Amino acid sequence: MVVKMTLDSRILVGTSDECIRLVQGCPCYREFGDESVCVNNDEILPISSISVDPRFFVSLSSHTDLTEFKSDKEDMCYLLINLNKEDGHAYCVSRAKILTINNHPIHASDIENALQFVPISGVGDNHVICSSCLYKYLVTLSDVFAEIVTEEERNQIISSYIRDVTSQIAQDLHNGLKYPTGSENLMIQNYLEQLVQQKSDWTGIIHEMRSNNVEESVVSLFERYRTLSRLEAVFMFQVISIIENEHSPTSIDLLRIMAEVTQSIVQTNEIIREAQIKLLNTDRITDDIRNLLMKSNEDRQRSETQFRNLKTVLNQIAPFSGMKTDITI
Repeated sequence: MVVKMTLDSRILVGTSDECIRLVQGCPCYREFGDESVCVNNDEILPISSISVDPRFFVSLSSHTDLTEFKSDKEDMCYLLINLNKEDGHAYCVSRAKILTINNHPIHASDIENALQFVPISGVGDNHVICSSCLYKYLVTLSDVFAEIVTEEERNQIISSYIRDVTSQIAQDLHNGLKYPTGSENLMIQNYLEQLVQQKSDWTGIIHEMRSNNVEESVVSLFERYRTLSRLEAVFMFQVISIIENEHSPTSIDLLRIMAEVTQSIVQTNEIIREAQIKLLNTDRITDDIRNLLMKSNEDRQRSETQFRNLKTVLNQIAPFSGMKTDITI
């Protein structure tokens, strides 16, 4: 079972308890050069898009009220879709029609799952979710195109997504330092070196704590941080392997190993969070240790959300069976 994250209001407007839930952006919206088209119902209709604030619609008493705001012009697009709770379908707000791609009606759950796939970096300045990203998800991981997308194509799209998100993680942890286009490999390589050094630093800190008879629960927490650095380093090493062999088919076994590593990273983050909250609420640690934990937690939180996104995507791959990731860095 995939545990879904809470999506912020830049992506999904309206909660599961509300009648109207709207997404800014639409998988049926495509751009070809200077022309915008709608491919809903497998038709190609030239359109003009306008930005409409979805908060205006959320206060409506029923999803049927949305039909009153249907555009009088067939070529007008609000770039809004409604996730209908009653029948479970996704609707175009501007045309009041069910979204249909490849003769498959798009379910609200398809869009909800897609929103877990699309990273925050896919949200534009006007808060419209990357429409091509939604479409890519439906092509790759849903049943909409299951019969025409090969396993190799599916894995290649997932690999591309992994490269994009890990580049974003590396950039975030470089405090937003901009690298030239095409130098993602260098950026990730530099981050990998940082993680290896970080793991070595944690080892020194842990050794010093043991020499000073620091409480075992405190030492254990720092050992978890060392484990997190090792796991992230393993993952980044695997990403570099994908980048360096980008013209070769990505092995499904490698993606499965990466899924297991990502699962371990997410679980380690959860253990660290719980243990740290308990320690920070006590007087059992020195000010130096408290400050180090606070600084380390800031760095950890920056990457945690992206790794949860990666876990959601990699979990879509056929479950690994009996594979162990005993890789030491």
